[in-house]
Amino acid sequence: MLNQLGQPSPLPRGETAWAVEIALDVEIAHEICQDCRINLYEADDAEMVNLETAVDTAVAQGANAISNSYGIPGVDCEDPHYDHPNVAIAAAGGDHFFGIMCPAVQSSVISVGGTTLNLDPNGDYGSETLWSETGLSARR
Repeated sequence: MLNQLGQPSPLPRGETAWAVEIALDVEIAHEICQDCRINLYEADDAEMVNLETAVDTAVAQGANAISNSYGIPGVDCEDPHYDHPNVAIAAAGGDHFFGIMCPAVQSSVISVGGTTLNLDPNGDYGSETLWSETGLSARR
């Protein structure tokens, strides 16, 4: 775990509301790529300027894929902090039908919505269902 400047300390105060989301993201990333190096960059707080700093730091320290489980509803943006050539940047498409979410709406960002994987009796992939309240981050 690193702070938004890529240092092991000082770390920001823990955010209980985000703890489950953060744990889920890290666990999924590890399950997808068990041999990958996964760094968690924690912003000082949920202010966009600090979230942007964490993204830029991750890129500067060699990240080639970045997952962001946050967004600002109702904002259409073109933010250079989420536009790094050769770096896959994913962001939450939103919850509860918020609609346009920044940074997920950007053309340089992969908008990700929540799904549930349904397994067959053998534990193999059966189907996938989109969460009913996932936001829509379609580009205007």
